[in-house]
Amino acid sequence: MMAATHFIAGDSPRAARKFQATIRALLARIGDFPNMGVERPDLVRSPFRVSTVQGFPYLAIYHPSPMPPRIARILHGTQDLATILQSLP
Repeated sequence: MMAATHFIAGDSPRAARKFQATIRALLARIGDFPNMGVERPDLVRSPFRVSTVQGFPYLAIYHPSPMPPRIARILHGTQDLATILQSLP
């Protein structure tokens, strides 16, 4: 998340603050509703789930079953997600 925040801040510190707030809100929702994300077998194996970061081209990839859910990655949607996510345990 920090790398994405720094990248966004290079163009707009205000957008970076909004990104951080949006991520915090998403993480709170995932904590409350761990099954809210979708399974994406084309990207990552089950039981991992994927949620979009509203207003930004980022995805949160997380494991829903430990409480609280474990956030595995927050990635820009244009990256080679399937390749990056192969390394998840």
